[in-house]
Amino acid sequence: MIRAALAALALATSQAAAQDKPLPIPAGMEPLVIAIVEPDSQGEVETFGPMLRELVIRAEQANGTGPEDGHETLSDQLRWARKTVGLRLILSDSEIAQGWAARADLGHGCIGFPAALTAYWGTTSQDASPQQIATLSTLARSPVSFTSNPEMVAATYHQLVSNAAVALPETLVDSLLENGPAAIPEGTGCRE
Repeated sequence: MIRAALAALALATSQAAAQDKPLPIPAGMEPLVIAIVEPDSQGEVETFGPMLRELVIRAEQANGTGPEDGHETLSDQLRWARKTVGLRLILSDSEIAQGWAARADLGHGCIGFPAALTAYWGTTSQDASPQQIATLSTLARSPVSFTSNPEMVAATYHQLVSNAAVALPETLVDSLLENGPAAIPEGTGCRE
């Protein structure tokens, strides 16, 4: 039963399933997203934590088998941990990042990088800049707090990009730090 659910989730999040549609983040930018969202306390990157946990929770909520927000039990947490381990074994880093980016909460009612890129900057995933992708990755860490506080976004963005430096090309890190986060225009969002 768990294998069937994992296989269905893996298929839904895999790039193979997304070939007919544009990817949520430009191909090749997955390491940038992973390095910002998933670093551990030593700055090492491992796609095992927030991305996979969020994919599992969103899948359960979508099919009506998960608890309501804020009502998780220890049993729920153990179930998510088991499913997360299983997903990590069958999905590549790129598939994890793409699946997560399609479903990430990015504030102002925007779910997924494509919706946020269109709402915030009027661009598509294929035309997104590394700065925009890094900004959305930062927003995903705390969308409610960050979308209404540009100073907090800037400080967190610089910290996260600095932490990600061990996993990214030096020229990319320098460019991201020099330019800072992409400004989110006031009054933008996916729904009111």
